[in-house]
Amino acid sequence: MRVLITGFEPFGHDTENASESVAQALAHRFPPREHAHTGQNNAGSTLECISEILPVTFAEAHLVLQAAVEKHQPDFILCLGEAGGRDYLSLEHIGVNEHNARIPDNAGEQPVGSAIIPSGERYLNPQLPLSVDQLCAVINQHGITAKPSNDAGRFVCNHVSYWLYYWLDRKPEWMTATGGIFVHIPALRSNSIATVGAETDPETPSVASVDPNAPRTIEQCVTGLTLMLEELHRVTMRTTALSYVRACAANVQG
Repeated sequence: MRVLITGFEPFGHDTENASESVAQALAHRFPPREHAHTGQNNAGSTLECISEILPVTFAEAHLVLQAAVEKHQPDFILCLGEAGGRDYLSLEHIGVNEHNARIPDNAGEQPVGSAIIPSGERYLNPQLPLSVDQLCAVINQHGITAKPSNDAGRFVCNHVSYWLYYWLDRKPEWMTATGGIFVHIPALRSNSIATVGAETDPETPSVASVDPNAPRTIEQCVTGLTLMLEELHRVTMRTTALSYVRACAANVQG
């Protein structure tokens, strides 16, 4: 399964963005077959991951995502962002058709109360062969905390999640992926504490976790997301095989 994984560049006053680090780590671990010699622990894997980093700008983020899909032609799209107020992998069940920026984006724009797509539905959901709850259960079973979320904030993360869910629903000609989801990861930092966070959780812009299973490193985030992607691939392959068997049986009977 060819997976496009996007992260974001740093924003606000921070010099790091954990989503960028996780996206690049997944792409390094599971490189496309033509670049497999550059990856680690890729033996026997059915995942091929490509990473792209999106700008934290309302005007360009979704356009860079579209260009990446057209370039890489993925089967699945995993968009990542960071949430400073959450200490778990947060699988976004809803994209909301609204901008409400707490701070300006990296281009200085700060839209408030405007629709992302004026003609679009208020809420859109990801396209998945399993429910968000089922995917969280897969990750949790392996000792890494993941939770479903109905609120991706109203900053650029939600902007991208809504565009992703809109395209997966409308299926424009260039959209090769049959599924995708937006996931927030904790705003992990190498040598400091994140100053961002209220974009998703205004009351708790940063947290000190007491959950023993909370992902505290980039590697733990990579592990949790790998479990999710591998389960999605297994289910997709089973569904495809079953459809093929049924089609063959129908041809024989006909």
